[in-house]
Amino acid sequence: MKFSCSRFTITRHFLFVCLALALLLQIPGASLSLAYAGDPPCTTFPENLSRNGSITEGGYETPHGIVANWWTPFRIGGEWPAFLLHDAESANGDVPGSSSQFVHANDIVFDAGIYQEISGTQPGAWYEFKVGWARALRDRHNGQVNQSIDNVIMRQVGADPFGGTEPTSPDVVWGPEFWHGSQGLNAPQMRVTFKALSERVTVFVRIRNANDSPSDKIFLDVMCLLPRTDIPPETLVPTPTATLAATEPPTRILATRVPATALPATPTPIPPTPIPAQVWTVTPESVALSASQPTQVRRSVPQIGASPQDNPQDSGVMGLRENGAFPIALIIGGLAVGALGFVGVLLGGFLVWRMVLQRR
Repeated sequence: MKFSCSRFTITRHFLFVCLALALLLQIPGASLSLAYAGDPPCTTFPENLSRNGSITEGGYETPHGIVANWWTPFRIGGEWPAFLLHDAESANGDVPGSSSQFVHANDIVFDAGIYQEISGTQPGAWYEFKVGWARALRDRHNGQVNQSIDNVIMRQVGADPFGGTEPTSPDVVWGPEFWHGSQGLNAPQMRVTFKALSERVTVFVRIRNANDSPSDKIFLDVMCLLPRTDIPPETLVPTPTATLAATEPPTRILATRVPATALPATPTPIPPTPIPAQVWTVTPESVALSASQPTQVRRSVPQIGASPQDNPQDSGVMGLRENGAFPIALIIGGLAVGALGFVGVLLGGFLVWRMVLQRR
């Protein structure tokens, strides 16, 4: 009886343990942790289409810091945060020797992230983009550092099935917003499923900081684009092109050939020969003679309104010029000289005539 009781006790404990394990597997968080505990990172899967998702291929310099190769920074609003590659994040179970894309900000509000253009997708097929490590930490003003605070830093993934690179485009399919501060590893919110509509798609990782703090830190890693083979692909029907209704062609009317009428020849007017412009090449003689005469220096320049005493050498002439008698005196003098000459000629002629008569 005692032995059987012990067997019953052992069996009851065993059943209790089995029941507890069964309940534990029903808990979403527990089942998720167990499912990912031993899985390798998705960046090692051969069907993964993303490049440098585990940040194993280094980065490049940008005006805003170092961004992982094959990824491009973007900003929707606020100020630009700083980008850097961080090598100390090994808690995500990623491949050894890899880094994380580190996004850091001091006392600023921002809405930014990174994106990657991925080719080789099949239009009509379904894909899933996910981020395995998206941890956010904050330093508080009271001196507490690396605090996990909810509802302050949002993370979100999205995809443009047409391959556009504008994060604000209405074509972008966004997943749910992830605001938890204490979670970051394989969060189910950090994934989005979409149907590719082109042979090239674009995936986005967005971070929105709601308010500033002395230091905000976000780590992104294990970013993969995987095909969803469990969802049947769809055949994309091309957009029909509008066809114009057939109409009867217009009746063709033959043109009547009309002979050309001969026009009389019109004489072509001959334009007048233009007279070439005259250009002086030789200095005229009068100009040359004038230029060769020496310049006479005037002793004094008469002043307007000056008295004859100021210019004694010009007082007589200037007086006649000012009174207007200069031309009249000149004329009278000329007539007097002419009259005297005429009288002289007559007198001379008379004397000659008398001398001739006396000799006879």
